[in-house]
Amino acid sequence: MIIHNLVAPFDQSTFANMAGFVNASDGKSYTLLHKLAGTFFISIPVATGYPNVCPANALPILGTMDAACTVLQSCWSLGYLLLWTLACWKAVHKILQERKNPDSASRESRQWQILEYSRLMILLSCGLTILIYAPSMSAASAPMLAARYLVCLLLSIPVILWPLWPHKLQFRTIPGGMLFLSRICLFLLIFCMFLSGIVEAFADITTAQQFSVHQANLIQRLQTLKATHIYSEYWTCNRLIFQSNEKIMCSVLNEDLTPGMNRYPPYHLAVKKASRPAYVFPYRSKHDLNFIKQQTQTNQLQKYRYIKYENYSLYIPRTGSACRCDLPTHEQAVPAALVANRFR
Repeated sequence: MIIHNLVAPFDQSTFANMAGFVNASDGKSYTLLHKLAGTFFISIPVATGYPNVCPANALPILGTMDAACTVLQSCWSLGYLLLWTLACWKAVHKILQERKNPDSASRESRQWQILEYSRLMILLSCGLTILIYAPSMSAASAPMLAARYLVCLLLSIPVILWPLWPHKLQFRTIPGGMLFLSRICLFLLIFCMFLSGIVEAFADITTAQQFSVHQANLIQRLQTLKATHIYSEYWTCNRLIFQSNEKIMCSVLNEDLTPGMNRYPPYHLAVKKASRPAYVFPYRSKHDLNFIKQQTQTNQLQKYRYIKYENYSLYIPRTGSACRCDLPTHEQAVPAALVANRFR
C-alpha cells in the first residue's frame, strides 16, 4: 500500500479515497448527531460482532426508538469503548512502570515493553479509525453497510479483553473473589454473544451458497450471450467482476442511471469503449424501472432483447455480436411494449 501511494496519482491514492469516503453524500442532509448516532448504535456493534443488529429506523435520532434495540446495542458499544479506554490506560501504565524499572534494559523488561507498545498501537489505530469514520456521511446514511470500514475493531477484541483476564488468582479474599467472579461472568456474557453470532453465520451458509450459485449461473449466461461488458448497480458490478475473475467487465450506474462510483477506473473505461454494452439490473429495482422509463421515453427500448434470469433483468443489444441462439424455457424474451407496461 505504501508503494501504491507513492507511485499512483493522488486521485487514486488511499488519502483521496478516504477523503471521498468522509465527504460522500447521498443527497440528504445529516447533522453531526446523526453521524455519531449511526456510529454508536449501529456501526460499532456490527464491526465488533454483535448479532442481530437492529436497523437504523429502530434507533433514536435515526428513527423511531425501540427500547430493546437501543438498550442492548448502546450497552454493547459503551462496553467496547469502556474496555478500549481501560486497555489503553493499562498499556500506558505498564509502559511507564517498566521505564521506571531499574532493570528496564534487561531482556525480559524489553520484551514486556514491546508487547505493551504493540497493544497500544493496535488500540490507538482503532481509536483513530473511529475518529475518522464518525464524522463521515456514510456513518449516518448507511451505518450498517459502512461498518466494514471499522473491521480493525474486531481485530482489537483480544487486546481490549486482555486486561479483564484474571492473571493472578486473587480470590482468597472476598473482594478478590468477587472481582474474579465478575470477570468470569463478563467473559461468559461476551462469549455467549459471539457464539450466537457464530450460530447465525452458520445458519446463513445455505442461503449464501445458493446466492453464489445464482451469481455463477448469471456469469455463465452473460458469457454465453457474449455480454461481457455491462452496466449495473454497485454491488452487482463488484460481485460479477470478482466472481468471474474479470471476465465480466462492469461499470457502476446510480439509480438515476448516471455514472456511479467505480472503485477501479479501468473497468469503467473498458465498458465505455465497448461498442454495444448490455445492462443488467436486479429485477424490478429502481435501476431497472428507471432504465425502462428512460428507454421508453426515447423509443430505444426495442433495441434491446429483454431476458429475466436469476431474478435479474438483462437488456442485451439486438444488433452486434450478442448471441441470438434459442433461449431455454425459463428465459423468455419479453416484447418491449409488454415490459414497459409491466413496470409502469
